[in-house]
Parts: sequence; structure tokens; C-alpha cells
Amino acid sequence: MSCRYFFFLVCMLMAFSVKSQYYYKDILITKQNQENWKTFQIQKVRDIQIQSLDANNEPTPGFTCSQSLSPDFSSIITYTKSANIPASTLFATYDRNGRLVKTTDTSDTYKATTDYTYNENGALAGLMNVSTETDNHSTASEMHVWIYKNELPDQMIKIKGDQDSTIVKLVRDENGNVVEEQAFHGTQKLPTIYYYYDNDKRLTDIVRYNQKADRLLPDYIFEYISNRISSMIFVPSGSSDYQKWVYSYQNNGLKSSEFCYDKKRQLVVKINYIYNFQ
Repeated sequence: MSCRYFFFLVCMLMAFSVKSQYYYKDILITKQNQENWKTFQIQKVRDIQIQSLDANNEPTPGFTCSQSLSPDFSSIITYTKSANIPASTLFATYDRNGRLVKTTDTSDTYKATTDYTYNENGALAGLMNVSTETDNHSTASEMHVWIYKNELPDQMIKIKGDQDSTIVKLVRDENGNVVEEQAFHGTQKLPTIYYYYDNDKRLTDIVRYNQKADRLLPDYIFEYISNRISSMIFVPSGSSDYQKWVYSYQNNGLKSSEFCYDKKRQLVVKINYIYNFQ
């Protein structure tokens, strides 16, 4: 099971991704991260211990994950380690409004820094990611520049290195929801990403065309209870397998646990959150 990405979600990190679904990963997850920050601030969270348990309710061998929040909530430090993943530390810096302004992810052989900028309306204007493989000294950079129309995200320019650029255009429906993400790399049109919503304008599905299956298939499926995400199905790229994550929350809005199930509906891992307060 490839769970590093989800352990970052477990720890409520804003992970940079070079793949598609830019509207979701840049715009929507950035907003979700800000909402998590506000909940931490309101509840005056000091630190979080994250427990990982297997299907037999036994601790996952070698797994450690914890978060420490500064007294003014300007920074969150997350430490993660497991038996199959080298120890890493992610430093996240926030402004006074809870907007993520910088992350630095470090391990023994890797370092990635992402800087976030915002426009005069407080909306995400751009990302700049620089990653370095410290063992072989190779460096890669990627920049996302968001363009707005009528104060709504309309296009994004992705620049890898100095010259390799991709244009991402958003298509909206009559309700203003983003329903398509169309990407163009030079003259080549890349696969379209489709977004679907429920009657309350909540995102329910992120879908793309699967050549092997010759049909549209979801990458993500979301369900909600009381406007909180109650479950998420994630389909790894190029795989017919999937993971279903089910979430529970405390009355104060803090997440209390997550359950991950495989395609056979068997429990793979359970995550518990233990909070300490200021």
C-alpha cells in the first residue's frame, strides 16, 4: 500500500503535486488547509499525536507522526516516520489569516520548498516549488501562476524549469462550478479532468478518461455529512485498485479518526488523533 500521500493528508499537510487536478490540489486543498488552521486556532490546539493501527488494532510497526503548533499558530511542524519511509520533517508557515505561505519538506536525501503567494482578494496567486535530491544534488523547479476572471480562478500556467510550460484552462457550468480542467502542453491537448457536484455545490467526483478501460473513471469520490467530508475513495493512477478513507470528527470540528479500507472492504489501517491544547 502506497500511503505516504495519505499520511500527509492525515497530518493535514498541503502537499505539492506535479500531476494534474490542479484546481483541486492547488485551489481547493489550499482552502481546506486554511479551514483546518482556523479550527486549530479556535480550539487552541498545541500539538497532535497521530496513531496508526493495523486491522488487528495493533500499532503499525515503526510508524510515528506528530504535529507541533507554535503559540501564535504561525507555524506547524510535522514529523513522520514509518518502517518503509525515511523520517521526514515538514515545516509549514502561515500568515495571520491562516493562509499557507511556505512549506519545507526535508529528509536525509530530499528537500522540497514551496512558496505560496496570494492576490489582493486573498486568493491563491501562485506556487513555486523547488525540490532537491540531496544525495545526487539534482534540482527541479515548478511554478504555478493562477489567472482570475471576475475574481474566480480561470487559468493556470505551469512552468517546469525555465521554459517547459503547460496552460490549464477551467470551464464552469451555469452555477459557476468548475466542471472541466483542460490542459495544453504546447500544441498537445492533455487528458481533460472532469469535476462533478451535488445539489449543494459540494465536490463529489474527480474523473478522467481511462484508455485501458475505454471510459471515464473516477480518481476521487467524496461523500459528506453536515458539510464535512465523511469519506473519500482514491484510485491510484494506472491502477484498478482503490482505497476508501472514512473520517469521523469531534463535536468541536477536529478530526478524531480515519479508517482506510481496500477494494475488498477490508480494513487496512486506522488513524487516531490525540490532541493537546494550550
